Amino acid sequence: MLGKLFAVGVGPGDSELLTIKALNVLRNVDYVFAPSGNNDNGLAINIVKNYINCPYILLDFPMSGEFKDKIKANAEIVYEKLSDGKNCAFITLGDVSIYNSFWYLYDELLNINKNLEVEIVPGITSLSLASAKLKIPIAQKDESFCVVPFGNLEIIRSNLFKTIVFLKPTKDTENLVAELKLNGYKDINLAEKLGMKNEKIGNVSEFDLSQREYMRIIIAKK
Repeated sequence: MLGKLFAVGVGPGDSELLTIKALNVLRNVDYVFAPSGNNDNGLAINIVKNYINCPYILLDFPMSGEFKDKIKANAEIVYEKLSDGKNCAFITLGDVSIYNSFWYLYDELLNINKNLEVEIVPGITSLSLASAKLKIPIAQKDESFCVVPFGNLEIIRSNLFKTIVFLKPTKDTENLVAELKLNGYKDINLAEKLGMKNEKIGNVSEFDLSQREYMRIIIAKK
């Protein structure tokens, strides 16, 4: 009998932001799988390792040309445990639904067995925590907002949204901020390494934008 796979969002960094549902799942599975690669570097497992009672396995998720091959290899590793009847959890930073490598793994697992039982356990997003830390709302009344990757200048120029949230940083943060200011976004705040000991939050003017930081989010408002 196949084991069940849980995809568990573990929040943006603070282990106290784990949901009760996530804790219940993690305490009762046979194996925990966690991403480890160019961006994550084991951050997800560090959030949960004091709460699990089972072995954990780090899976390499490189953001390079080897990505597809690694995803297939990772799926085979996970499926081997599931085929032994073991219940497993794949943990991920933030929430499973937003810019997440789990979905590539999920597709490969379905290629192996379309009858695989999978449950998604949502987690608190970096967007939610950034809003709370900065004490600013994302949207009110009939305001519209969007969440996009860094570097999406067209959405800034479209003038469709009062609030834009930028995730997935790139090296052009300085140009992004300049474009925001040019298009009337006056309240631009940035958060780095949310929920961690070295987190930093505040107005974008307080940051060195020339340095790339993976754990970064910008909330820009008109």
